Amino acid sequence: MLRLCARQIALGLSGCLHAPASKLPPTAPLLNGGLPRFGETFRGFHPSIMLPAAAGSHGGDGGTESSSGLERERQLAAEGAEIDASSHRHAPALFLGWSAIAGVTAAAAVGRGVPAELALLVDTTFWLAVVSSISLTEAWVKFRAPLLERWVGVDVGRRVFRAQYALEAALAATACGLVYWQAGSAQAALQLLASPPGALLAAAGALFLAEAGLVFPALDARGRHLIASSAWPETLSTQRQAAYVAAVRASVAGRTPPPAPLHLASVLLAFARAGLLAGCTWGLLLQHAVEG
Repeated sequence: MLRLCARQIALGLSGCLHAPASKLPPTAPLLNGGLPRFGETFRGFHPSIMLPAAAGSHGGDGGTESSSGLERERQLAAEGAEIDASSHRHAPALFLGWSAIAGVTAAAAVGRGVPAELALLVDTTFWLAVVSSISLTEAWVKFRAPLLERWVGVDVGRRVFRAQYALEAALAATACGLVYWQAGSAQAALQLLASPPGALLAAAGALFLAEAGLVFPALDARGRHLIASSAWPETLSTQRQAAYVAAVRASVAGRTPPPAPLHLASVLLAFARAGLLAGCTWGLLLQHAVEG
């Protein structure tokens, strides 16, 4: 009796492993270490994420299927890499657009007799608003949505933070121009930045460069690792999404994700930058009130 039961279990497992993905029972994803079976359409994902059983489970045709699977993987990854690149092209456009808007507005205001420190006050207020609304609000509020998968929120955040840094860079560049305009020379501008509230503005700019240039690239890599480990084919609805996930998995294959404390460092940098900008804005406001 025990031998018969064992035989029936073995036949059942074999049927689940070799059945088409559309005919698998609901418990079939628990096989193979708990990972879901991808099916023929999505066997092109990276081998570090894939189960190796699909390549050699068809006897003599294993080599051919493995070769075609790798070819599909390369095609999907190439298509997904272009999709990923195109989804980041908004950042340079935002930087150029907002630099033009902020720069032209500031120049027009100063040209009409508005004091440069007052224009700088408006600029730093907008900068503080950008940091407060995105880094200190949107970045964590969106994860409270019950229907938002964590990896989807992370993927959205990768684009939102690029947009934020583009806006911050435009406002920082405008602030530098206004400080130079107010000082009249490069040496005088450096002296102005060495004393408050200019020193607070310079410190905020330094923290921005550290976060955007050092911390965010590591967080972006950590986000790609999360997407690669969470975005399974059954959660994707289009070929475009499948190609994008394949490219993300290929980009992190064989790499170790950056350490988690980097996220805390990013949060602390955002709070510090907001505090410095708030202090700079308050100092400029008091300075304008005294001079007025």
